[in-house]
Amino acid sequence: MGLMHHETDQSESGATGDAYQNGSDTRLPPAARESLSRWLRMQAERSLQDLPAIVAKHAVFHSPVGLEPYRGRELVCLVLGTAAAVFDDFRYHRCYYSPSGAVLEFSARIRGQQLRGVHMIAFDAAGKIVEVEKMVRPSAAAVMLGNAIGEKSGPQIRALRGNADQPIRQL
Repeated sequence: MGLMHHETDQSESGATGDAYQNGSDTRLPPAARESLSRWLRMQAERSLQDLPAIVAKHAVFHSPVGLEPYRGRELVCLVLGTAAAVFDDFRYHRCYYSPSGAVLEFSARIRGQQLRGVHMIAFDAAGKIVEVEKMVRPSAAAVMLGNAIGEKSGPQIRALRGNADQPIRQL
């Protein structure tokens, strides 16, 4: 399965070129293109409140600092929304498409630390996001990200995972 590559660089406002901005690569099925377009718009606007509409009920999120995935729409949306809220200067740079997903390269800052990363996103036949894996480098930035998410949403994450009495560990 081949990937199609599209390079872009967002402007300071977060805007990108048309094909990238709206997820219009024809390798993605129409429903997945629509979800990706909405994802990109939410990221550019720094508002993921509508994320549940494009995330499947049994979605999975893989954290850059932990091996145990986060399962279920509510938990996936909470972690992704919190991550978006703690990043500064977030912008996408390149995108690779396949018939079942996309890999989006990004840069951002967390607590003053510059980072690079990717979102690997898989879609189901209905175009819903079923899996997101976030990879971040350098490792110090990944640890800062995990700590910031834990500080901001740790109690909610623990409650959704069913271990509300446990102290939050690295995400």
